[in-house]
Amino acid sequence: MIKPIDELIEDRVRAIERDFKELRGVSIVLTYGYKIEKNQSDFYITPQEIIDCVAYMCNVPVELIQGIKKGKTEVCDARHIAVVEIIKFHPKLTLKEVGSYFAGRDHATMIHSRNIYNDLFDTNREFRELAQRVCAWIAKEIEAKKY
Repeated sequence: MIKPIDELIEDRVRAIERDFKELRGVSIVLTYGYKIEKNQSDFYITPQEIIDCVAYMCNVPVELIQGIKKGKTEVCDARHIAVVEIIKFHPKLTLKEVGSYFAGRDHATMIHSRNIYNDLFDTNREFRELAQRVCAWIAKEIEAKKY
């Protein structure tokens, strides 16, 4: 059976997104064409501002995203997005430093969070769309702060 064109396009987009994930260490190409080089020193947005943006976009209180409790799915999803966005925009931070924004979670928890994000991004359309909206919002915040 031949796949409809929409499914073929969606499969190709997922493959391209996976390829970009592999290139994160070199440069990060964000949705909507924003590019940030790894050695760029001024990211125009702090990790806390990223968490605030994620909280706003996901409609989850900042305290729950940064808190000790695991929380409901919405809270965990928001936390995974925040972790990955901080890693993307602040590649010089260690995973332990990233974890310090989330009730002192350790580097292994940050790796787990990134892996969960990648799995959800690949398999869950709603999560992927939310993560893309958050990424676009953060990119716009950065652009706004440049001027």
